[in-house]
Amino acid sequence: MVADALSRMFDGDCGETLEGKCASLMQSLPLVYSSLDEHQKTDPFCKGLLERIQENPGDGGSFQLRHNLLCYCPKKEKRCRWVVPASLRPMLLHYFHDAVLSGHLGARKTLCRIAINFCWPQKRAEIFKYVRKC
Repeated sequence: MVADALSRMFDGDCGETLEGKCASLMQSLPLVYSSLDEHQKTDPFCKGLLERIQENPGDGGSFQLRHNLLCYCPKKEKRCRWVVPASLRPMLLHYFHDAVLSGHLGARKTLCRIAINFCWPQKRAEIFKYVRKC
């Protein structure tokens, strides 16, 4: 059976900047973009990094603040990823795996889709565990 084009998420290039693409994606997800900063401020992992970066901007290593949001920006990569607090991870997993447009893909493809724009500690293990339970 061949899936039609509407049954999969769009992975193409919109010709925007990387930050613009991330912002567009975040705005399309329910509640995330508007409340990501609030969730980051209350998440223990994010809160510690935010405090350290605000006290000394160069002390965050690969973590930086972009548009008042905590991001992971590896030095060898051009793309930054939003750091996802624990409270929002189930919603992202549902969106990228369970939602109608996500296609119920396997663990590796779900990981790849999430890893393009988002990061958190133990992300790979959490995604694989979630997909196995599906």
